[in-house]
Amino acid sequence: MPSLKHRNGRSVYGRNLTLTGNLNADQGTTTGSFALGSGDTVDLNGEADALVMDADGDTSISAPTDNQIDVEIAGADDFRFLANIFRALSGSSIEADAINETTAAAGVTIDSVQLKDGVVKRTPTVLSGDGAVTIPPGDTVFVITKASVCVLTIADPAVGDNGKVLKFISRTAQAHTLSNAAGSGFNAGGASADVATWGGAIGDGLELVADNAKWLVAYLRNVTLG
Repeated sequence: MPSLKHRNGRSVYGRNLTLTGNLNADQGTTTGSFALGSGDTVDLNGEADALVMDADGDTSISAPTDNQIDVEIAGADDFRFLANIFRALSGSSIEADAINETTAAAGVTIDSVQLKDGVVKRTPTVLSGDGAVTIPPGDTVFVITKASVCVLTIADPAVGDNGKVLKFISRTAQAHTLSNAAGSGFNAGGASADVATWGGAIGDGLELVADNAKWLVAYLRNVTLG
């Protein structure tokens, strides 16, 4: 018959134990089952891998870090819960037949890309100061908002970026510049076409397409290359 065993060797026999007080981990183990009384809790006190789920002991749920729950499967932390976040860690994935929005009008946002009823809405990336433009992982719209001339640079894309589309448009009436001088020049034109200069009107812009580790210019709107 299953029993509740204490370190002093005594056992409380019976298949079920109703807990009406506190049961500390150092008092023993139960090989049966127990039910918590009203208002009682089980406190694992932040012990790592404290709630073991499988027979060989390598799948567990624990909270060794404050305000964080780790789910370990087969000896590795695969998933993590934080405040308002469910995170799949490196090497893990989330699979689902459907992902539904929680509010009627918002849609679902995945890595800053909003999907609503089959329509993709991309959140523009704001460029408010001078500096190098980081080549993003996917197609991106950049909006230049600096109140004075914004001096930007961009490196050549990698071969793995082939087909990536970057759009740059100005929200301010300034002669912004985008330089590819450290690379091949736009349209592989070298020094004769490695700087794009805005004409100085709101809405000026250009579109770049990555191809064979070069930036090809798909269109220009009041922007010149030189």
